[in-house]
Amino acid sequence: MRPESLRKFDLFYIAAIGIGVASGLLNYDTQVRMLESQLAPSGMQGSAEVAALTSVGVAFLFNLILWFLASRMRVGLAKWLIVALVAFSLLMLVVGLTSSVGIAGMRASVSITGLITVLLKAIAVSFLFRPDAKAWFAGRAE
Repeated sequence: MRPESLRKFDLFYIAAIGIGVASGLLNYDTQVRMLESQLAPSGMQGSAEVAALTSVGVAFLFNLILWFLASRMRVGLAKWLIVALVAFSLLMLVVGLTSSVGIAGMRASVSITGLITVLLKAIAVSFLFRPDAKAWFAGRAE
């Protein structure tokens, strides 16, 4: 049986994925306009809608695959990828809140849904390091 910490991880991580997808779809028009302006110099602004939907779909699938590998298949690498991505998201969140410059040319913007998503993922990750979850990943608990 899966430990309680993994069930809580599932709850928070899946909620974060859902909010992320909803945010991407709700902000679809804004994303398309931004992509059109970025793609205009190359004459590819017509691809903006496809790119926006593709990015939401790829992010959803990537997060879902990582969740499945970590939560259902006990893949330690997936757990650490989730930790690394959440740490990067937290860093970008701090950068977005404190400056308008960004890191390595990447600008970070902060939305309420983005903030909630990162916080839910951070809470989810904390459940991966509880004793029952550690034992489960090590294969000692069933």
